[in-house]
Amino acid sequence: MKEQRLAEVKKHERKKEEFLYNLKREQQLLKDEFEDEKAGLEKEIQLKREQMEKELAERERAVRENERELNELRKNAVAFPKELDAAVARAGMMCNQIIFCDNDLVSAEEFSPTCR
Repeated sequence: MKEQRLAEVKKHERKKEEFLYNLKREQQLLKDEFEDEKAGLEKEIQLKREQMEKELAERERAVRENERELNELRKNAVAFPKELDAAVARAGMMCNQIIFCDNDLVSAEEFSPTCR
């Protein structure tokens, strides 16, 4: 009877050890699977982050370029009235300077400053 009881205890211990071994093995497999999935997701997140940062840098570059162009256009717009006045004044002077060289009428295209 004692031997049978001892055999049952050993059998029970073996089943317990086998159960714990299988449990640890299953847990390790699940942990490894989780870590693999986690690593894949982290890599995907990193790639998306890099792509977004690249897109953001490109957008920022485009915004800086647009701001530079806008500032240049604003400067041109501020200077335009003065340039227009100067061009109108030059055109007026050309119109008023219908030159008679040697008593001949000379057109603006033919006008030369040396013909005064």
